[in-house]
Amino acid sequence: GSFDREATQKLSNQPASVSLLAQTQIYFDEVAYTDFTRFLRVLSDNAIVWDAELDGDQDPNPSSDPERPNHAGWYFDLPHTSGRERVVRDGQIRDGKFIVITSIPKDTPCAAGGDSIVHEMDVATGGRLDKPQFDIDESATVDLEDRITIPNPDFGVVDGAEKTIEVAPTGIHFPAMMYPPVILRMPDEQTEMKYFSTAAGNITLLQEVAEDRGMTYWLEH
Repeated sequence: GSFDREATQKLSNQPASVSLLAQTQIYFDEVAYTDFTRFLRVLSDNAIVWDAELDGDQDPNPSSDPERPNHAGWYFDLPHTSGRERVVRDGQIRDGKFIVITSIPKDTPCAAGGDSIVHEMDVATGGRLDKPQFDIDESATVDLEDRITIPNPDFGVVDGAEKTIEVAPTGIHFPAMMYPPVILRMPDEQTEMKYFSTAAGNITLLQEVAEDRGMTYWLEH
């Protein structure tokens, strides 16, 4: 069905109690390192509610109680100040993460190139991930040093002091129009290198946390 956030029944084919969880940008700014700077985006981590009930066939259906929140998915409004940010290329799902590139074309409609923001977010909620995914500081390792400190959106300024939180960035801005990556697993088995081709014919590298591989199973006794 269709989604209308302003309507009482937001999803046309679902009860009025069912909607989509909204994630929002809580930070987008330049972060300075020793020899370079990065524009980084951080999304909210609002919790999703899957509230289902069993019907007569014992199949789970969304709760029809309008007082109980129930989400059928999530969305994120692209907030870049240019007003031109959009998704024009397929995303990828890897290891419970949604990898998607947003594109920001040039001001002139016929001009080639543009900018891109590479995102990794929780595939189930659309929110930011708890652990860093990118080698932000270019140390060749993805660790806690790849978190950034941002103003705490829940508290702001208290007693004259700005409250902050340490978070993992959700997106990295690049001054190039980028395409979905080819992924190479590194010898340490802990990281992987993503190779992004650009509209200018260049290759941009980004080191990230490697996909968690293996077999998942359970035993019944």
